[in-house]
Amino acid sequence: MPIRVNNHYNNRNAQHEPLKEKDIEIKQDCIITNYDTRDENYVPNGSSDMTISVQDGNIEYKRGQSSANANDVEMNVNKYSIFTIIASADSSDENGKELTLSDIENIKKLCNSDGTLKNDKEVNDTYLKSILKKLKALGLSLKFRFDIHNGVTTIKIGDKELLRIDFVMEHEKPAKATKPSQADSSRNTTNTTITPKADETTIKNELCKLAGKKKPEDLTLSDLQKIREKSGTELNKMGLRIAIDSDAGIVNVYGQESKPIVHFEFTVKKQETLKEIKNMTPMEKLYSAVPKKYEELIKNAATKAEVSEDFIRHLIFTEGDSKTKEAKLTAYYDKNGILTIGFGHTNLTDNAKNGNGFKKGETISLERAFEFLVADIKEHKKYAKDYIGVKFEKLEPSVQEGLIDRSFQAGQGGFLGETIKANIRDNHTTAIVARNLWVPSDIRRSAMRFLMVVNGMTKEEQISAKKRFENLGHYKEVVDYFYGKEKQNFINAYNALG
Repeated sequence: MPIRVNNHYNNRNAQHEPLKEKDIEIKQDCIITNYDTRDENYVPNGSSDMTISVQDGNIEYKRGQSSANANDVEMNVNKYSIFTIIASADSSDENGKELTLSDIENIKKLCNSDGTLKNDKEVNDTYLKSILKKLKALGLSLKFRFDIHNGVTTIKIGDKELLRIDFVMEHEKPAKATKPSQADSSRNTTNTTITPKADETTIKNELCKLAGKKKPEDLTLSDLQKIREKSGTELNKMGLRIAIDSDAGIVNVYGQESKPIVHFEFTVKKQETLKEIKNMTPMEKLYSAVPKKYEELIKNAATKAEVSEDFIRHLIFTEGDSKTKEAKLTAYYDKNGILTIGFGHTNLTDNAKNGNGFKKGETISLERAFEFLVADIKEHKKYAKDYIGVKFEKLEPSVQEGLIDRSFQAGQGGFLGETIKANIRDNHTTAIVARNLWVPSDIRRSAMRFLMVVNGMTKEEQISAKKRFENLGHYKEVVDYFYGKEKQNFINAYNALG
């Protein structure tokens, strides 16, 4: 029996768009989570999400803890389109009648290392190029995260999860229980094992034993990765399987049910304990993913560029690798097809045109990446100063850095306009921060920039800036966009202002 995907709920009250539906066969055991992003308090695995479990040819539909009213997967138009395109990624099944791991592997070929879609020129296969064009034609900021070894694929728009496809691989399947012999049943053993019905506390304690840690709070993402690699077979014998999303820092331990028994969330900083995270200030948590090994380079760059160390961390966080936040030392094409290297450095800058350019495939040192970063900051600072004039120097340093960052993002002062000039002339600093530095297409960077800039202002200005930010609806946009710990980190840092 195939699953039926449709764009039902998005069209119940829309007369202009007809209902679309499609039957898709899934023969391999699989768990599909269709996140309900209509919920403004959206968190993955929330009570509104729909889960489809395919096991031994049987299909079970669940919405939260209760059964769905119909045996179909209700998706909005965007998710319906994404899902059906993925199902057709294998050229042997152009109509997408069956979803397989082969489809997922082909989609992975269309993505860069950070999960964004490649430039058309980077895909040679004609059929795969047609799939790429279909995905790009949706006009969405699609991002994929793959764990092929464990059969897990997460589909996002920006950083908001829409769908998760989890094929159950052979090494993840719990071993089938065998009927004990009479000799086994009469043997008095003291060996302790976890059953699939074990509670959260018991499982956490067992994980601590395997990792050599005293309490669950001391467990790190690295500990759990090692447990899966070295003790995964033992866990399977216990009727458990451990699933790890290294990019998001999420670890789930499952029994026989699709809902995890134990759930962990870590920051992307490896080897960092939960205790260390609690001791950070709200602003430190925002940029905690920036590699500690960069600290000395950050200090030197801040001195040379005459900006704050926090601004350098902000640029590393927003321009570095989306997973590791490290510099991209080999030249690559960004999502707009522009050759890029380091921390967002391109050949379009005056600095590059004056002898500091680079070629496709070229690799640079980390020190060189920071040199490019310093040169780019100076260049974008000049754009802002030349346009705004003498009043630029009278602005607070954090506001100057906000303007430099916006120019860095748009390219060669492309963000500047008469509104910013007028607000600076009339000393409406909070209007610049709340309105002119906001970019609807990049909520994450805009939110981080707002906190960075306002953090350097006086308490009175912070209160005024927050009021404008809320009145413009930006606070709600950010809270709706973020989820989980990232959402809480933003709220904590925001509440610490003023």
